[in-house]
Amino acid sequence: MQEEPIVYQIGMGFDWKTEKIDSRQLTFSSKQPSSVVLRSPDEWNITLPGEYTFQVEADGVGVSFETDSSLLLINPETGLITLDTAKFPNDEYLYYVLAQDIFGHSSIAPLSINVNVNQGNMPIIEEIQQ
Repeated sequence: MQEEPIVYQIGMGFDWKTEKIDSRQLTFSSKQPSSVVLRSPDEWNITLPGEYTFQVEADGVGVSFETDSSLLLINPETGLITLDTAKFPNDEYLYYVLAQDIFGHSSIAPLSINVNVNQGNMPIIEEIQQ
């Protein structure tokens, strides 16, 4: 009995443009950053009721921002976070902030928020008077 050979076929699709490009018109920039740098935010402690803002900062070209939660509002263009203590019960919160540049580079950093302003489950700790 004669065995038949196994033949593998591999196909790949490319969306190549058929237009001719004049290489004299191409320009290349060496100013493209190798990555976006998100400065890790410090712990954010809130001890009085109200509305607070926190500025997340990142270095890069055309950086946009987002968080991993719809509860924590961040301006995608400026990185300004707005938090209203009336919507956050006393607790410790951990969120992640993502910064991404126009080249697709991204950086993620944790943001720890301690809210201790509302009557509820966390005591307010004061210094002992001597």
